[in-house]
Amino acid sequence: MNELSLTVLLALCLAALVAFKTLFTNYSRRRLSLPPGPKPFPIVGNLLQFPKELPWQKFRQWGLEYGDVVYLRAATRHVLLLNSHQAALDLLEQKSAIFSSKPRVVFASDMCGFGKALVLTPYNARMRTARKYFHSLMSPHHTSQYWRLEETAARQLVRRIYDDIANGDERGERLFQRIKWTTASVALLIACKIPAYQFVVLSHKMFLDGYKPAKLNDPLIRMESATSSYFEQATAPGAWLVNSIPALLTEAAVKCLPTWLPFVSFPRIAAKWRRETEEVVNYPFEMVRAQMATHSAPPSFVRKILETEGSPPTAEDLDCLKWTASDIFSAGTETTASAIYAFFLAMILFPDVQARAQRALSSVTGDERMPNFTDRQNEKLAYIDALVKEILRWAPIAPLGVVHSNTSEHAYRSWTIPKHTTVIVNVWGIFRDSSTYPQPEEFRPERFLMTVQGGDCKSLEDLPLDPRAVVFGYGRRNCPGQHLADLALWIEVATILAVYNISRAPGEEASPSAQFTSGVVSHPKPFRCSILPRSEKVQQFILDFDESATAYMADVECSDSV
Repeated sequence: MNELSLTVLLALCLAALVAFKTLFTNYSRRRLSLPPGPKPFPIVGNLLQFPKELPWQKFRQWGLEYGDVVYLRAATRHVLLLNSHQAALDLLEQKSAIFSSKPRVVFASDMCGFGKALVLTPYNARMRTARKYFHSLMSPHHTSQYWRLEETAARQLVRRIYDDIANGDERGERLFQRIKWTTASVALLIACKIPAYQFVVLSHKMFLDGYKPAKLNDPLIRMESATSSYFEQATAPGAWLVNSIPALLTEAAVKCLPTWLPFVSFPRIAAKWRRETEEVVNYPFEMVRAQMATHSAPPSFVRKILETEGSPPTAEDLDCLKWTASDIFSAGTETTASAIYAFFLAMILFPDVQARAQRALSSVTGDERMPNFTDRQNEKLAYIDALVKEILRWAPIAPLGVVHSNTSEHAYRSWTIPKHTTVIVNVWGIFRDSSTYPQPEEFRPERFLMTVQGGDCKSLEDLPLDPRAVVFGYGRRNCPGQHLADLALWIEVATILAVYNISRAPGEEASPSAQFTSGVVSHPKPFRCSILPRSEKVQQFILDFDESATAYMADVECSDSV
């Protein structure tokens, strides 16, 4: 059989498989009462209607047209869009026993190896073990042990921004890189406590030496950025045909596909991404284990978990811990960096908000010192807390949250939700609901304050939904590092505003527009800005800070509670 005949035969087999599955799905749809949604096309369903750019905006349009629960079919897959907080609570919180799993994303999970990351792990023993690890060191009870580390990182950031300006970066061209370097450094210090390293590439192996991370273009942080990009591409809806037609994934099918077909490159791409991701996951973890063998390891997430385990860890335990530490590094880097970058954009666009926040900080510090976490308890800084909430609402770091999947068929309202439905929460859409957040397009921290605090709400009952209850996820799949992320965002916002005035870049006639990237994690598209010290006094605070300082998480005993 020649190559062309084999290709035609394979194509016919795949078409028959899809047609059979479609007929079965359509029969099931007639048998079941499914939620409303846009009319599907034959065979492919709504697959071609999934938007490639800013999908949360289209999902909100569908929500306004069909209701807060929208059903779609992507070829052979069921998809449910939730456009309201109540629907998300009903299914993901109240029915978390069956809505806490993950859909099988064959390209990302099976081929690229991301299936070991917590965000794609099904609801099983490994997932519960990973969350136990997180909870043992990142619950609200433990957050104070990260105070000094986060305060030091925030001050390093303002110092490095100052150095960039002094070296000619007067338009903030390196700002996002600086923010990302800071969040990545903190995440790496927490996860594996590597305060100093330098990569030496030797025969395709990486070894860690005792040098500080490079201020710019650091190898490990570059690799983390690359693997984060791979993850976003691998999980992009509709990007990989194997996700909708898993039969393409079989080894026999892949071998039969001629190399000239446009989609045959996916096995090679997956192999490359898997190899580079494993390097990022393995080497910091092995460094900690090597340090522990010589009793030289500083306190870290990995060291503390290994020390507090009651029995010797199994190979599966070590693999789970290794990937959990990597989750801290990757997720902690991208999400916090995106929120801080959005904060800079908001301060350019809403100068009155910046001025009020600075007045609040000055009333507490007297402009005689830098803010710290003890100040957070001061009622005078309630506006800073409100500002942090508004950043998360206005520019949610994960506009579609993290996907869920149900392990059994479920009746909800007047509908039946089929087993293994992919459930997506439109976080961005919830935050644009005017019934919850009046004038949702406005940036107003006052919406989270009482009138006695200079806000919009006359009573506690008038306070709108706290964005942290949405943006960090629902049920048993909510973000286990949310309390640490909240710490980082608060102290960086407070520290930056204490020392800098942020405005549009010199020579710019208009402020930048609020345009955001698409992807699992969304951040503002690059913009220019001016960042100047508020006074000579605060400029001296910046200069007095030792940019080489390294702080560690406090070496305290951990709670064993789960």
